[in-house]
Amino acid sequence: MAILETRCSPQMAQAKAQVLGFLNMELTDCEGYSGGIWCLWDDSISLVTLVERNFQFMHFHITSTVGTTWDLTVVYASLNCNTRRILWENLSRLAPTVQGAWLVGGDLNGTLLHCERKSNASSSTSYDCDFLQWVETQDMTDTGWTSIHMEAW
Repeated sequence: MAILETRCSPQMAQAKAQVLGFLNMELTDCEGYSGGIWCLWDDSISLVTLVERNFQFMHFHITSTVGTTWDLTVVYASLNCNTRRILWENLSRLAPTVQGAWLVGGDLNGTLLHCERKSNASSSTSYDCDFLQWVETQDMTDTGWTSIHMEAW
């Protein structure tokens, strides 16, 4: 499970993870009231290896109990477009290390299409050109999945 924009200290994160019943976790600290990523899992997943941690993402290599392997990148992208550009550069650097399936999810703070934005911005500014270029360069596929915003506590 991934939780984004946590606004919580590492000590509080660990306590909450235990209450939720997760034995394993990796996290990034929030910066003031921005950011923070928690990734929580239990022992039913055979092996989870943290490959890289950054304040905007965590990248994992996962091996299931039946030996299937895949990569997972959990993202909480900065609202600042210059900082977000560094994210796309970092993910592009990671791409050659991925062997097989790669799931990238989280809050990318970018859109591919104008209709995906909840904004009154003109169509020329309604998408993130760097994000679009990254998706096209990496030959990624948008699964169309979205989540319901929930506040856990």
